[in-house]
Amino acid sequence: MSEIHLDNMLALTRMGAVMVPPMPAFYNRPASIADVVDHIAMRVLDQFDISAPTTSPRWTGLTDARERDLDINPLAHLEMQP
Repeated sequence: MSEIHLDNMLALTRMGAVMVPPMPAFYNRPASIADVVDHIAMRVLDQFDISAPTTSPRWTGLTDARERDLDINPLAHLEMQP
């Protein structure tokens, strides 16, 4: 990205725009490229408050992730236990 791109994105966000870069997320543990594409598409639809049917579970936060026993911190075993 160039400085011009960054200036334009800053100007747009100051006017109220929301930037939704098509960057894959791996916290939802995609099993295929289709899962990655579906996740990005759902993020875009969420910005417009459009609901769409999906077979993938929705991300609802870290609390639910812990309850589902997802390994959200690969270094957790290194942290000091009380």
